[in-house]
Amino acid sequence: SSLLLSSSSSIVKDVYMNIKGKREEQLSNNQIRLYSLGATVILGLFVYAIAIKPPSVIWQINMFAFGGLETAFFWVLIFGLFWPKANKYGAIAAMGGGVISYCLAMVFKIKVLDLHQIVLGIGLSLLCFFIGNSFGKTVDEKTLRIFFPEKFEDEK
Repeated sequence: SSLLLSSSSSIVKDVYMNIKGKREEQLSNNQIRLYSLGATVILGLFVYAIAIKPPSVIWQINMFAFGGLETAFFWVLIFGLFWPKANKYGAIAAMGGGVISYCLAMVFKIKVLDLHQIVLGIGLSLLCFFIGNSFGKTVDEKTLRIFFPEKFEDEK
């Protein structure tokens, strides 16, 4: 329901009011309320119609989206939480390299050892992480003390 409200709000406030603003026309609060209600009803009916008979491709869209998220953030999350030498350049390279390789593998139907394209995306994301990480500098000691206090316990 919050997604429905934010979508209708975006349509009315970001699109319709922007067009009116360029024409130097003003909308009253009552008009904004009515347009927002109308947009919410129309979007709600559209979503309801799709939910009654969902397209068969919806699961593929969902899997593609989750695969992209996985290839983008898997190594960033793992190394960011558990490896003190990880840096932002490695994270950015892993996110970009993972998503691009995953999308290209999906488009061109490239598979390695007949495994899903996520495997290729995650593998290349790991490689990109280490390459990008070699270009950046390590995180400063103050930040490392916050996130990896056990590394500095010997100095106490």
